Amino acid sequence: CFGQVVLDQKEAERIASESAQEMKIARQYFTAHDKCRELMKQKNYAQAEVSCRLAISLAEKLPGARSMEKHSAYKWLSYSLLWQKKASEAIPLAEKS
Repeated sequence: CFGQVVLDQKEAERIASESAQEMKIARQYFTAHDKCRELMKQKNYAQAEVSCRLAISLAEKLPGARSMEKHSAYKWLSYSLLWQKKASEAIPLAEKS
């Protein structure tokens, strides 16, 4: 088995479980993120803020390799806050994006 990694059953189950959990969180993230963007298009900035904050909380649960999701969530939240004239809150969030 040169070059092959052999996993025991327990390790394989752990990896599969982590992958399934990541996919579940990613689906929830994309639902919240899409809602945030849609509410922004409708100029419903206060409701967009709620959805964007949810997207951030979900994105923060994703592995570090999923940095694009985090970047996008912070960016859209900062936009929603700017449209609500909450620049002092928006600027630090924009810097995270």
